Amino acid sequence: MNRALWLTLFFAACGPEQVEQPVQVTPAVEEQPVDTSMTELTGFPCDVREALQANCASCHAGPTYVTHFNSRDDLLAPGRGTHQLGVEVALRLRPDAAFPMPPVGAPQQPTLAERQLIDGWVQAGMPGGACGELDDTP
Repeated sequence: MNRALWLTLFFAACGPEQVEQPVQVTPAVEEQPVDTSMTELTGFPCDVREALQANCASCHAGPTYVTHFNSRDDLLAPGRGTHQLGVEVALRLRPDAAFPMPPVGAPQQPTLAERQLIDGWVQAGMPGGACGELDDTP
């Protein structure tokens, strides 16, 4: 088959050139800019804050002890050892810890559920929550 015939058949098979019209999409709901300041959770989860406030804040949220913490950022920071401070706190809260916190004989001792709550939060990577910092008042 010669080349001219082949090109004629090819273009005939394709049909007339179709011109696509642009399609306008109208959103069903007007898009609003997202305010990310309210979606970034930088505080403690409220249940974690409650447990830390009840059992740790009276000593560690104020200037009483060298190991001071009152925010999630404090617990995410490096501790004295090779772990983040929050990991060290969780390890010391375990009932079998060599140097438990709070110390034996302290007037306020966390319940097993509170210890497990804080430990689970730390193991989850200390995710942010909607509640703020600890205060140094009991």
